[in-house]
Amino acid sequence: MAYRTDSLINLSQLKSALTSLKNKIESVKVNRTIATISKSNWTTSTTQGRFKYTGVLQCSNYNYYDVHLATDTDNSISIMCANSDIRAIVENSELNLYAFGDKPTENFRVEIITTPIKQNVIGLAYDIGDDFLVYPAITDKLRTDVDALANTVSNKILFSQADFTVATSKWNSSGDSTYPYKAEITMTGVTANYFPIVQFRDSDILLYDFSPNAVSSANKITIYCKTAPTTAVVIPRIICYLGTQVTVS
Repeated sequence: MAYRTDSLINLSQLKSALTSLKNKIESVKVNRTIATISKSNWTTSTTQGRFKYTGVLQCSNYNYYDVHLATDTDNSISIMCANSDIRAIVENSELNLYAFGDKPTENFRVEIITTPIKQNVIGLAYDIGDDFLVYPAITDKLRTDVDALANTVSNKILFSQADFTVATSKWNSSGDSTYPYKAEITMTGVTANYFPIVQFRDSDILLYDFSPNAVSSANKITIYCKTAPTTAVVIPRIICYLGTQVTVS
């Protein structure tokens, strides 16, 4: 019997890739803010459009944004905003609204989505902020899903170490006739619910005839061999994996 180690080692690479992706997504975190737009605060515009709503949001910490209606149960607000031709524009680190059509006659709420970089939405790159009434397909769900997946993989692979040295003094009698020698290796956090994948050097396998099976217990794993090593053994990699044991005949 022998363990397949290739797919489990790839999990370690997947963990690293997911962690890197998670960090990148965190760095471009999308923020949401709800703002109430009062009909009484619209003023006549002297720059663009016909009416202006000043200071909806301070926006010095982001470069891209989208503004859309937070609630509209009967479409009346949407119709009003469409008639007003409202657009969101950043000026002097403030997000302002401009009405290029009619002056808004009702109070309404907007949801403002901000992000420091341009977003890719369903494969299409665009600057959010161009259209007031378009709901963007940007969501925190992607970051949440990647976070959950990365944590799942992290929990599956408790330990991965390269070039672990086992001194000759570690080897003792195992009481087993097939593999009479054993060595206990400290692995903090390992329990009996994990099973270890131990990758020996080919030359050491020929010299000492290691067992393909290693045993996990509280904070340690135990490896076995037929011939006690006379020199220190360097193990290229040890992975403790939480899950069902995989064997091939």
